[in-house]
Amino acid sequence: MSVNKRIVMLYVSLLILVLLDMASTVMLLEMGGIEINPITLWQWEHLGFENTAIIKVGLTLFMGLLIWLIGLAAKTEKDKRIANLVIYYVLLTCTLFFTVVVVNNLYWLIYASTVG
Repeated sequence: MSVNKRIVMLYVSLLILVLLDMASTVMLLEMGGIEINPITLWQWEHLGFENTAIIKVGLTLFMGLLIWLIGLAAKTEKDKRIANLVIYYVLLTCTLFFTVVVVNNLYWLIYASTVG
């Protein structure tokens, strides 16, 4: 599988995880659970749900724009390989982070539904 296909797959999975994070966070906080992402907690307290959702989705879409611009900026084949590797590992890190957050939210949702 080429690097570009992996980048597209990671980006799409990151978008899905961001949406799952918002949905699971809403359900979790309604059931009295704990959110582990301190940035999200700060945003919820100071900005509200709608603005937090706009910021998360907006930043993810902005990351997609940056990926596209970095891909355009690479002139030589070596530059393209380096740019693709950097993009791939940044996306992989973000995807792993949101996977941990969503799994934590789902764990606490299941725990809250069985206990309470």
